[in-house]
Amino acid sequence: MVPPFFANGCITYNGTLPQLVLQFNNLTPDEKLQVKQLNLAIDGDTIQEVAMCCLCLNLMLGCFIFPLFVMCCQCTREVISAAADVSVEAYATLDGIIGQCPNVGIVSILVNDSFLDANKAALLERNLMKMPKVINFGFTNCAFPRDIEFK
Repeated sequence: MVPPFFANGCITYNGTLPQLVLQFNNLTPDEKLQVKQLNLAIDGDTIQEVAMCCLCLNLMLGCFIFPLFVMCCQCTREVISAAADVSVEAYATLDGIIGQCPNVGIVSILVNDSFLDANKAALLERNLMKMPKVINFGFTNCAFPRDIEFK
């Protein structure tokens, strides 16, 4: 069962940013003042799918020829793992959403961004530093990191 978008002072969302913006814009200004907690999980644009063929081949060859520690190497993991990107504009939009909820106390953001860098993180930090009611902030990137120059 999908939780409601806004209930009991808590916004809970899992999906893409455009859908979050649509649902957030449907809230009244009074409801935005009631928000005490934000739980957001944002999916990035898929750049590369999981290479299941390479993964299976590496596992089979790891049993016979190659040692399994090859699976832990950066180059192998980059070839096999999925890659997703959340744009800089998306982080600015998230910052704007947080800024429209002045009474929020708990902010939890989970992203799937293989190309997260300091500039993107700084966009989120802008409003959070100015909001004295935020007592708990959690930020998790669940994507495998990539080198920026290979983007």
